[in-house]
Amino acid sequence: GPTDPALCKERAPTTLRALWGEHNAKNAVHASLDMASAEKELKALFPQGALQLQNTLCIVKPHAMSNMLQIRMAIEEAGFRVLKEKHTVLSEARAKEFYSGSKKEPFFNALVQEASAGKCAMLVLCRLEAVAVLQQLVGPEAVKDAKAFRPNSLRARFGLDGQKNAVHGSADAKRAGWEVRFFFPELGTDPVPNNEEVRDFLFRKSAKESMDLKSLSALDTAADFTMDPTLQQMVSNGLLALCQERPKGLQAVHWLQNWMDQNNPNATAPPTELNRHGFKPEERTKRFVEHGVTQDGMAF
Repeated sequence: GPTDPALCKERAPTTLRALWGEHNAKNAVHASLDMASAEKELKALFPQGALQLQNTLCIVKPHAMSNMLQIRMAIEEAGFRVLKEKHTVLSEARAKEFYSGSKKEPFFNALVQEASAGKCAMLVLCRLEAVAVLQQLVGPEAVKDAKAFRPNSLRARFGLDGQKNAVHGSADAKRAGWEVRFFFPELGTDPVPNNEEVRDFLFRKSAKESMDLKSLSALDTAADFTMDPTLQQMVSNGLLALCQERPKGLQAVHWLQNWMDQNNPNATAPPTELNRHGFKPEERTKRFVEHGVTQDGMAF
């Protein structure tokens, strides 16, 4: 609503500022005025690197499988990408192992019974701050609380009662990594390494240096270390840049193609009238062997 709560109460009585604002200085909430302001404010509050690209796990419980389509649509509308999906029936032993952290809780047996009651769906989801966003989407664990405080959450919409609360979502980043590996051991914990991790990985892969150094920190001149622009490094840097831009669909392919063209370390200068056909007499002897002797002793 308008910035003045008094005006809100008169013209828009159901807005946040009308309900909880007091005066101009205490008008309850702030919202960006336009796209330019939003971008500036987001950069100020969340500088580059503050928001992390994460994986998290979501389980659609057996009783909610009939609503799988609606649940998946809600997940995708929240900006998640489904990296992996698996439908299976959990054995009681497997369910106990997964929920072992709640073993001492009074609801443990009911939790295991519901998890192994029939086919369920496991989804590995990816987006910026995936763990926190999924927690907001699924809502409070108790269906009663979800319906009271988060009526649009997945548990409020599809949960029944008790442990039949429709979905499970990883509680935190550490737990998310463990849960993803539990059901999908072939997947890594993090969807993308940061710049330092890529740089350190490439350095470790250097056949020349890896025999003597365990990490970049072991080298006094590590801060000044630069690596030749190999294809591996170039692709890694390009993928890091791609993850930061996050173009969708085929736009991602075109974006990466343009990035690689622009950052190609072997790119030649634009052709001129003299060299536009690629003919450079002064360099010819450097690139072509015009005469010699083969391994069989035959002259050419």
